[in-house]
Amino acid sequence: MSRSMTALPFMGRSDEGILFGPMPVEIMRACIKHIIMNHMKKIIRLTQEGFDEKKAELAALQKNRVEAISELQSARAMGDLSENAAYKVARSKLSRIDGRIRFLNKIMRDVVVTQKRSDGRIGIGSIVEIEQNGEKKEITIVDGYESDFIRGKISTFSPIGRAMMGRMKDEKIEVITPNGAVRYMILSVK
Repeated sequence: MSRSMTALPFMGRSDEGILFGPMPVEIMRACIKHIIMNHMKKIIRLTQEGFDEKKAELAALQKNRVEAISELQSARAMGDLSENAAYKVARSKLSRIDGRIRFLNKIMRDVVVTQKRSDGRIGIGSIVEIEQNGEKKEITIVDGYESDFIRGKISTFSPIGRAMMGRMKDEKIEVITPNGAVRYMILSVK
């Protein structure tokens, strides 16, 4: 038996029924990788607002890409590329734009737009008013791809987001942080 073959049985289908026999290792690895990648695909959950923001950013980047390409072509026409700072800057700009476009395209491919829960429980998209030591805050619970602490969008993967998922109005939660336990009161869920 050759080195690239395995003695493990292979089970497959054909017109005649199920086939058994040795299978090349490369094919077995490719099959396993295909199964893992397709069954473990990460679903990205966005609110409608988050989806619209990502879609608008993607459209703006695609427009900016056209401008970046023309800047790169102009810089390239200047001559010697080894000492052409304008070329290096234009190439770097185009590379950043292309990277962000690839990232956003991946998000758009795997996205599921979620609706707010209607049962009064906290979920993705819920706007929650909380109180801690007499101080009230309003936060929105979102997936990690949409989180923005400055805008009050808290990820479901953060300690406070995880503690709030599935909770209701008037419940008290305790969040363990590096600085110790923090207690919150849920005042309202929208």
